[in-house]
Amino acid sequence: MSRLDKLRSTSTKSGFADVLGVSAVFLTRCLYINKPENQYHQFTIDKKTGGKRVINSPSKDLKSLQKSLSDLLLDCVDEINSKKFPKSQLASPKLRKNKEPDYAAEVLKLKIPSANSKQPSLSHGFVRKRSIITNAMMHVGSKYVLNIDLQDFFDSFNFGRVRGFFIKNRNFQLNPDVATVIAQIACYDNKLPQGSPCSPVITNLISHSLDIRLASLAKKYKCTYTRYADDITFSTREGLNNR
Repeated sequence: MSRLDKLRSTSTKSGFADVLGVSAVFLTRCLYINKPENQYHQFTIDKKTGGKRVINSPSKDLKSLQKSLSDLLLDCVDEINSKKFPKSQLASPKLRKNKEPDYAAEVLKLKIPSANSKQPSLSHGFVRKRSIITNAMMHVGSKYVLNIDLQDFFDSFNFGRVRGFFIKNRNFQLNPDVATVIAQIACYDNKLPQGSPCSPVITNLISHSLDIRLASLAKKYKCTYTRYADDITFSTREGLNNR
């Protein structure tokens, strides 16, 4: 049974802990004894565009739990994409002899006619086989590039939104009790904190519908769209007089 199937089938905290690969005792200690609100250290860093970015760094144990959740969700994403795009390069990469696959090069092969082998490259931040390099490569050769930094991106994902996504999303449809535990692991002060290893993965999942809509809009005007966490990029090879 796949990890996604196991996640869908579980309905208890102990069962969920087993899917995560941690003990039920460890899960209970992190969430209900130590309590997340007492397990964060807050500090700020400078933004490249100016201002300060608030980072909430979790304790060692909580970060370990969040990393386990991040790995589980990334495995689920891989399973979902493999089923949706069974012949894509990312689902079945062609390994070169004695070499690791060059995923930066593979991403340029995704713009091909066959729907069976095309896997959209929309989100590049905190996604396996994606990076800031693959994000930039999608815009190589463009005449114009527009970059937008979404304000308070992580803060817009509150506890209810996270929990509701895992209950209602057709790819997950989890037991409400399990969805609650996921939100408890992921959220701090009623939002997804920057500094948690699972925050970017969850924002990518919830923002996927936004990515699809913006990519559709971009295609309408012969533009390319990508997102790297809270940075959105549009580019085009067309002249402005053709917009």
